[in-house]
Amino acid sequence: MKTSCMTSTSKNSDEALVAATKLGDTLAFEELVLRHKQRVFAVAQRITNNREDAEDVAQESFHKAFLHLDAFQEKSRFSTWLTRIAMNEAFMLLRRRRGFLEVLPESPDDGVESGSEHSLTGTPIPKSPAGGASVRNS
Repeated sequence: MKTSCMTSTSKNSDEALVAATKLGDTLAFEELVLRHKQRVFAVAQRITNNREDAEDVAQESFHKAFLHLDAFQEKSRFSTWLTRIAMNEAFMLLRRRRGFLEVLPESPDDGVESGSEHSLTGTPIPKSPAGGASVRNS
């Protein structure tokens, strides 16, 4: 006789653990995390090239998987679905970072004509005849 109790979750398939999690068994999801944490971390590490970022990506991936488990249609393996979530999270992290990066010159003279001052937009500020930067009144 088969029991529905998840006392031995380590012997259950991912499909059985997913089904149990969907029914509210959080221990079943913990087993899924234990099974797949190394793979998720490895994927995140390869994409981000940073241990701390990979840890953040892994945590966020499991969080999203838990929140959206009802949307998992089981047309693929759970591990495939989870890995895809981790990849998307890692790529999103890199995209967000790229948006915040500023390219600054390595030294104050890089890319700047000597003797000229530049505005915040990078355009030269006209100099007054006395040699100083002129103040424009709008």
